Amino acid sequence: MGKVGNIMLKLKNVNRRNLYYGLYGFVAGLFFLWVLFPSDDFADYIETLAAGSANGMIVEVGKARPSLTFGIAMKDVVLKKGEGMNVTMDELYVRPGYFSLLGKNPSVSFRTQVFGGRIKGKIRWDKAAKGDIGVEKLTLTDIDLARMKEQVKDFLPRTGVAGILNADGGYSPEGRGNGLVNFSIKNLMIKPAEPLFTIEALNFSDVTASMEIKNRKMELDQCVIEGKEIDGTMKGSIALGRPFDRSVLRLAGTLKPEKALMDKLSQAMPVQAMMGSAMNESGEIPFTVSGPVGDPRYSLNSM
Repeated sequence: MGKVGNIMLKLKNVNRRNLYYGLYGFVAGLFFLWVLFPSDDFADYIETLAAGSANGMIVEVGKARPSLTFGIAMKDVVLKKGEGMNVTMDELYVRPGYFSLLGKNPSVSFRTQVFGGRIKGKIRWDKAAKGDIGVEKLTLTDIDLARMKEQVKDFLPRTGVAGILNADGGYSPEGRGNGLVNFSIKNLMIKPAEPLFTIEALNFSDVTASMEIKNRKMELDQCVIEGKEIDGTMKGSIALGRPFDRSVLRLAGTLKPEKALMDKLSQAMPVQAMMGSAMNESGEIPFTVSGPVGDPRYSLNSM
């Protein structure tokens, strides 16, 4: 082998060693970044961001450690807001937008398993707007409503609820707030505190709806209800108040009871005399719901 060949071989070996050293340095750097990452400090940072938010959210973190996905795994996380929200998560994974932490809109992506299902999305704080919180790409998968008794009591006071919720959407605090939410509930069961005449609970196989949030108002574009005893549709608006039970309802829709339900109700009251005049040719009964969430008014008259 000539001198040129020897020189080429030496250069090749040098380049290979440099590549190995470079890979070793990169892997070692990642390892020490993972080990030395100030996880507890970041958990404190999240708690401070939440405490400074305008909506009164409180976050408490038990333990925090780095994850292999350049995020943070936090254990024993508690979310609180007033008396209506107190959620405990065994584990919550977050991945911060590291560059965003230096700006006015810090953000973190998150995922967790809670209420028998999964929730993931992205949270963004707006420091320029008193710490208001926005949520992007929010997805709820197979959430068991029966496990959310404390969380739904303000929406449906004195009423038992069960079913499996799936939803997606987002919310931005810009302006007076805006967002969009789509959801569906399978096998929904609603059980009032006292039986409705002879009915102890209503069962629905599928409920789907789409809601737009704009300027402190929720617009229910369309809600379709498919049930064992009754089908229906509903739309309207909810003017949001604080606390939520002061929100004002203005909803209208139709109910189409099955014959078996009508026969059952007839055993306790003169159904035909009460509802016959309100029922149209298709067997549908128009209704309205109005007034505050905490004390709504019902009517069998359309708006």
